[in-house]
Amino acid sequence: MKNLMKTIEPAMSLHEVMNRIQLRFMAEQTTQIKQYLPSLIENTSKVAPVRRNPYKLKRPDKRRELNRLSNAHGIWDEKHWEEACYHKWSKRAHGLAPSIPFRRTVSYQVMLRNTNADKGWGEIDLLAGSADKLPVVIELKSKTSEYLLRAVVEGVAYAVAIRKAWSQGNLRLQWQNRLAVSNLSQKLNTIAVVVAAPTSCWARWKGKAGQEKAFQVKKEALRVIESLRISFKECGYPITFVEIFGGEPSDVYGLPTIKKAKNLAII
Repeated sequence: MKNLMKTIEPAMSLHEVMNRIQLRFMAEQTTQIKQYLPSLIENTSKVAPVRRNPYKLKRPDKRRELNRLSNAHGIWDEKHWEEACYHKWSKRAHGLAPSIPFRRTVSYQVMLRNTNADKGWGEIDLLAGSADKLPVVIELKSKTSEYLLRAVVEGVAYAVAIRKAWSQGNLRLQWQNRLAVSNLSQKLNTIAVVVAAPTSCWARWKGKAGQEKAFQVKKEALRVIESLRISFKECGYPITFVEIFGGEPSDVYGLPTIKKAKNLAII
């Protein structure tokens, strides 16, 4: 029922947890996630798929051209923001704050499923490379109706899957080939996660003056989410919140114009 909280159980995996997030009970659910965090991460690693087929780490430089008339007023889907961010930072870190953990984007919409039996496992929004050429998972949200806590949990769930595929699959070798590097460690001790969203999302989530109250995250929940972020870091999954500045006017391909990105404190 709508008025009942969906509890987080220690036997769950994070990719199951993300589908139980409720705005009304975000603080309580965050507390439960923190309480069971080691078990949730372990469970996630056990069920995370490892692809037999190659991961899609290469995207064409040529961009798809959208119908600019249909996007004349900044009406873009998440996939459009993903593609725009990929092209903005695929070759250089122009406009990226130095403290953001990635220096270039490597690919976007990277499928994790090995077979259709891997239910609940979808695509990583953006996969990026750090200054040390290691993978960074970017979970991007573009709609103000999204839940901040879901973005956090989803990003870490996908990072757990990347960590597993790195050591148990062929991802490390594919990654080295894509970035033209060699001798990267066979084990990822940490893997950075970025939760990114345009300014409009953060303004709504954080309750900026003049914004509607719908989908605003309560101050108490923001404080607990920040505490959870610290716990994730201790488990090897440091999370950075990033604000993307951009949108209108559309670029020449009809995608949102990406100007820059910077770290953002949620409390």
